[in-house]
Amino acid sequence: NPLFAIFHEPIYCHGKPANWSASRTIQEYDQFSWTQKNDVPVYFTGEMIFPDMFKDYANLRPWAGAAEISAQDANWAPRYDLEQLSKNQVPVSAVTYFDDMYLDFGSAQDTASKIKDTEQYMTN
Repeated sequence: NPLFAIFHEPIYCHGKPANWSASRTIQEYDQFSWTQKNDVPVYFTGEMIFPDMFKDYANLRPWAGAAEISAQDANWAPRYDLEQLSKNQVPVSAVTYFDDMYLDFGSAQDTASKIKDTEQYMTN
């Protein structure tokens, strides 16, 4: 989904541009390099989006301009309104994985606890 690739980083930036933060971060830390010659574990990058993906993946190429605009935009509002979520009137069902490689279980529980009428199915 091109929208996921375009908005993945910026939605977490409140009032600041993402400016391809994953790309900048992996260049800063040796732990992201699989070519290390020591016994330091390599950090996981499974859900990161990089600017080169908009050149390398044919289906994303048409979206490169939009991705760059999105990465430089500093006008991102908070992802959600906690006060409104606590008043939710629509039943919510969610699947939560104990060993999710992208999201810490405790963080998922914390978020779910803030949304009124949330039912979770917890599994692995």
